[in-house]
Amino acid sequence: MRIADLFIYPLKSARGIALPSSEIDAFGLPGDRRAIICLSPPMVRWS
Repeated sequence: MRIADLFIYPLKSARGIALPSSEIDAFGLPGDRRAIICLSPPMVRWS
């Protein structure tokens, strides 16, 4: 397997950040999104 490009997306609606290399931890790539909060009346959803 060959990885041609590597990006992280800290904000879903923002542009990705190109990485020349990266370590991988138990949660994926450091600096990438870890959680999302959705406001959906009448409750708040966490994912």
